[in-house]
Amino acid sequence: MPVAPTVPPDERPVASRPETVEAGRLGPWSPLRHKAFALLWFATVLSLTGTWMNDMGAAWLMGQLHPSPAMVALTQAATTAPVFCFALLAGVLADRYDRRALMLILNVAMGGVAGALATLVILGEATPARLLALTFLLNTGAAFLAPVWLAVVPSLVPRATLPEAFALNSLAINIARAIGPAVAGLVIAAIGLWGPFALNAVTFAVITAAVLAWRPGPTLRQSTSPDKRESLSAALGDLFRFARGSRAFRGVLHRAGLFFLAASCLWALLPVLIRDHLALGANAFGLAMGAIGLGAVLGAFGLPKLRAALPRPRLVAVGAAVTAVVMFGLALSKTLPPVLGWALIAGAGWIAVLSTFHIWVQTLLDEPMRGRGTALFLTVFFGGMALGSLGWGVLASASVAFGGAAFALIAAAAALLLFAIIGWVKTVD
Repeated sequence: MPVAPTVPPDERPVASRPETVEAGRLGPWSPLRHKAFALLWFATVLSLTGTWMNDMGAAWLMGQLHPSPAMVALTQAATTAPVFCFALLAGVLADRYDRRALMLILNVAMGGVAGALATLVILGEATPARLLALTFLLNTGAAFLAPVWLAVVPSLVPRATLPEAFALNSLAINIARAIGPAVAGLVIAAIGLWGPFALNAVTFAVITAAVLAWRPGPTLRQSTSPDKRESLSAALGDLFRFARGSRAFRGVLHRAGLFFLAASCLWALLPVLIRDHLALGANAFGLAMGAIGLGAVLGAFGLPKLRAALPRPRLVAVGAAVTAVVMFGLALSKTLPPVLGWALIAGAGWIAVLSTFHIWVQTLLDEPMRGRGTALFLTVFFGGMALGSLGWGVLASASVAFGGAAFALIAAAAALLLFAIIGWVKTVD
């Protein structure tokens, strides 16, 4: 039967929610006491490390194949656009089918794509078009996987530890970001550009083994027979009715879209800034990305106290303001040390915003709507990143006389600072 488009029962002002108070009393590592979560989390850290190695290698390879800022930014767009295109379909699948089986199929397929990309680079057959196509295909798999994984997390830990579980989920991304790009830079220098892609293919075998070892409870298995499942259009119709009826959920989507449109400039143009303005190589880019990850890891330890002290809209505003200051600082940096310092701060701001959005969304979703609701958030998230990356890349290419990437970073920082000011004032949607 179709899922009833009910509005979540708890849409009180976020500062009064029990989850916010509880988060301040729980340790940041408490979800790792639960075996299933720990197993999948550690495997995910390794797999995401391979993903960040792959992304860093793709950005640097495009810089070698076609060095214009717009093309390098297009590589970033190719990593984010698939979620915008396919996340809603992925959310429907996550709510209709066995999530463990979906995780297995997707990880095996993504491992095959990563292996094909490594092979092309080894043979010297990589071209800008092939790189973009395989990057898009690899991240299409990630687009289908993300709603499944995020919908699984609430079943792995008690509700009281859900904020910490999603903070650890964001932390996993940033631990991988700290390790992956730095290792990728060393691997590229040691054996060549094919190395990060080959190692990424290997990590998919690890996450596949972890999913095989995991035995989910019956609530994770979809018991509805195929002939009784609602159609795709009905499932999406329920989702959009839910979104229209939930003022709080719409408010999160609006904030997320605006933030990621502006913040995408940092990710799209950091390799251009390091290559063109600092005249440095892949190792420097890897160190900068690693500094972002390290900053996120360090910032995660302070998040429980911040969540207890600030309502979610203001916590997002603080993270946005930090990111804006970072982009101003990066645009004015002339050497690597200040870039690494700003990157460290960027990681702390990024995890504050991203983990807050993930927790915020999940506390507004009931189980029957969890996959689709998560997918709609991811559509906004990655759509903002993809469109923003393209826009900032075009602006950087068109404004070379005014500083190119530095000019675009300053413009994005100004927009993000305005977002932070409005977000601090408007704490209730």
